[in-house]
Amino acid sequence: MEGRQDWLLGSFAADRAEAERLYRDFVNEGMRQASPWGGVQEQTVLGDEGFAARMQALVEDRKENLEIATRERYLHRPSLEQLLPLNQGKNKAERNEKIREAVELFHYSQPEAAKHTGLHYTTVSWIMKKR
Repeated sequence: MEGRQDWLLGSFAADRAEAERLYRDFVNEGMRQASPWGGVQEQTVLGDEGFAARMQALVEDRKENLEIATRERYLHRPSLEQLLPLNQGKNKAERNEKIREAVELFHYSQPEAAKHTGLHYTTVSWIMKKR
């Protein structure tokens, strides 16, 4: 383990005591920063929208590969909040069409759509079957 510690501390200073002090300062400074997890998009990509778009371009041709999780295949899809805004006062027909779009075009699961809209999952299933 010493080798790894030496390597890490060597990134801060040649003198071990100074390196340890600088490392503690580095960690303490990081603890005062906002959590980076707030910037995660679709629970997969940590980075700004431009970075997420570049990552989406890399996996674009793999959308049908079922070995890659859906969230990873559709990195840059609109969020459910964007597709199904809550309290918009839309009628049921419009709401149902938006639910179908979220599930069919953007590959959200029916339970995800149900949870977001506050509907029971069987209601969303019924909406998907009815045209």
